[in-house]
Amino acid sequence: MHRKHCLGTAALLLISLAGAAPSMGQCTSFSVSGSTGVIVPGTTDVGNHGDDTVTNITLPFNVLLYGQAYGQAAVSSNGNVQFGSTNNGYSNTCIPGNAMGISLQPHWDDLRTDTAGSGIYTSVSGVAPNRVFNIEWRTTYFSGGGNANFEVRLYEDASQVQFVYGTLDQAGGSATVGIQHTSLPSAQYSCNTTGLGNGTQLTFACSNGPIPPQGTGASTPSTIMNCGNPVNVLLTVQASSGFSPPSTGLAVSANLTNIGGSSNQLFYDDGTNGDVTAGDNRFSYAATINGNLPVGPRNITFTVSDAEQRTNTGVFAVNVTACPTAGPDVYIGTLTDMSNYGTVDVDPSAGVVNVTAYSVGTDACNLGDAPVSWIDNNNHPGYGSNEHPVIAQNMYRLKDGRFEQLGQSWLKHGFVSTNSNGCATCQQPPFGGDQLGVNCSDTYGSGLNGSQGGLGPRSQVNATTAVYPFPFSAPAAPATIGRRLQVFTNDVTPALNNGAQYFVDAHYVTQDDAQFTRGVLPATNGLNNHSYRLVNASSLTSGGSPTFAGNTIRFKAGIHAWADFDPTVRMDNADYLDQTFSSAGIIGRFVVGCKVTDNGNGTWHYEYAVYNMNADRNGGSFSVPIDPSAVVTNVGFHGVFAHSGEPYPNTALNLDNWTGAKTGGNVVWSCPEAYNAATGGDDANALRWGTLYNFRFDANVAPIPAAVSVGLFKPATANNTATSASAMVLAPLPQCGSADFDGDGDSGTDADIEAFFACLGGNCCSTCWMLGADFDGDGDVGTDSDIEAFFRVLAGNPC
Repeated sequence: MHRKHCLGTAALLLISLAGAAPSMGQCTSFSVSGSTGVIVPGTTDVGNHGDDTVTNITLPFNVLLYGQAYGQAAVSSNGNVQFGSTNNGYSNTCIPGNAMGISLQPHWDDLRTDTAGSGIYTSVSGVAPNRVFNIEWRTTYFSGGGNANFEVRLYEDASQVQFVYGTLDQAGGSATVGIQHTSLPSAQYSCNTTGLGNGTQLTFACSNGPIPPQGTGASTPSTIMNCGNPVNVLLTVQASSGFSPPSTGLAVSANLTNIGGSSNQLFYDDGTNGDVTAGDNRFSYAATINGNLPVGPRNITFTVSDAEQRTNTGVFAVNVTACPTAGPDVYIGTLTDMSNYGTVDVDPSAGVVNVTAYSVGTDACNLGDAPVSWIDNNNHPGYGSNEHPVIAQNMYRLKDGRFEQLGQSWLKHGFVSTNSNGCATCQQPPFGGDQLGVNCSDTYGSGLNGSQGGLGPRSQVNATTAVYPFPFSAPAAPATIGRRLQVFTNDVTPALNNGAQYFVDAHYVTQDDAQFTRGVLPATNGLNNHSYRLVNASSLTSGGSPTFAGNTIRFKAGIHAWADFDPTVRMDNADYLDQTFSSAGIIGRFVVGCKVTDNGNGTWHYEYAVYNMNADRNGGSFSVPIDPSAVVTNVGFHGVFAHSGEPYPNTALNLDNWTGAKTGGNVVWSCPEAYNAATGGDDANALRWGTLYNFRFDANVAPIPAAVSVGLFKPATANNTATSASAMVLAPLPQCGSADFDGDGDSGTDADIEAFFACLGGNCCSTCWMLGADFDGDGDVGTDSDIEAFFRVLAGNPC
């Protein structure tokens, strides 16, 4: 799928430089004025019919631009004319930019000329030496729909250049308009700002007079939220020399009263006050802005001066938005499609059977009230290239009552958003394709999500905070199946899996979504980033693309399909609080499912599935409480394999199973390897995020509601003190407590009564009844029914 975006933000700048006059000589700059005009139709088709297409054309006369004569030019479907370059970039930047050199940019935007009636057409008006060369664009917008019809008029006498606009359905809101030079002053009319009306004519007149120094201002971040807390921003002005003569002694000051500062604040180019590099003409000031400013743009007027007593002013804005209540909140609206990449025999010499690789397409949506970052490079100061989503894909099988994970992929790194209307009416975000706007959608088909070069390791991502390095580092991808969603072929072969049902899910992880908090409440936006879908079992090995057998189930991880498709399954969350990012913290979550089956011979089969949703601490053990006198048999484990160079030991050739055993009043499984600080634990088969492990056994005790425990693998820290997380499911425990509540061997004594009431108050002794204040074992702790049951047992009656 072709991906698009539009970069840069700036306020509308109307540049009017003194001394404009017709000239055939050195043109040091242009002044721009607006009026109305009509397009002179182009009559010659130059052959530009495509998307991101650049076509070289011969000019009918030499065109003088900044005093340089050009006989040829390159015209782009994306609305610009280049002199000396052939850049086909669709991602516009404000002027001046490095994307292209000397150029005319009547409407540099993401446009296409391959629709009916579209193209670039030229014509010549008038007679020598006063001819005008007309270049007309008839285009459509790549994103958002609508038409853009506009024209450049090049004058043989070199006195001026004109831009004329016919129909502009998006009014220039995502376009750059102006004239650019590599060293002389450029003339920007607007950048990503609406206001170009149909019938507008812009005249850029040549100027040869003295030119004052110039400047372009910016704020990082450019948007702040009025949430009450002071906000630190870096204000910068990139200054450039004047001409005739060149500037010396450049200086910058600004009026910051609109943001609560001084009316004449000096900016710095000496490596202090937020300035990075001394002497580079990038003047900076680190400001602290009141977090209660009214919503709307706060204009900052700056002045650039030089020792030649010349000054010039400019304006940039800090945009203040309402404090979000939902924040950035990405979810998966639809799992769109699947691809099958074929089968490889992993190690024939070891007798390992085939592995098949798949990928799953996703259409993401933003449920929140603030854009989600989708940045794949450092286009925006203050924002990192690692502030984009990574996308995990998994496959599961429900067979004979067991729900197991069969395979997992590496992580697709998102790189740009289309901001489409697949979820609702999309609110186009300030950074264009570098954000997913509110109510906007963005589709990555299975082809993109299975592209091996864009898949990075899960091991490098902290799924709790969504922090990761970018670009990622990884060994080369093995052919065919490398990095993709891998499963053992036998696990999906219909003849070997009669009656099995298959599910895939996907999971988006991204920083601003994961870390958004509401005051003192912990961050939870990262907990709804899964969706799953039922797959046609027969299509997984049919040779074509797999197909779906149901709709996408939103906001749920694949493990939830177990309870959705089997009502006897009980499921609960095992959460802990991670405060390494902030005092409010982020919820780290495991999901625990349980199914208990009566074997009909006085024993029950206990089947557990534990899924690590986003817990960077990982699972290091799993413990199920059990009647100490119970007989346990058939203890088992199932885990999914890692692949393609992930550092974990559980590979297709070594599943590195957890070993389980009954120990006193618990059945416990533990990671085979202890945490190793030197490797960050990556040399162990811990229960990683995006991974589901299964634990099972038979016992001669019937189930009752009870808390099972997931022990955390990574050690606790000062800001992350939890050692385990518990979930309420089913376990093989006695149906009722004993009159020997304190476990000292004497039943029904005052000590038992005292221990029971202490436990009701939350202070249970270490030898007390294993369910504590839930004396009747019904899952409700410390209720009247527990007290009544306790005294019935004390009196020698049944519970």
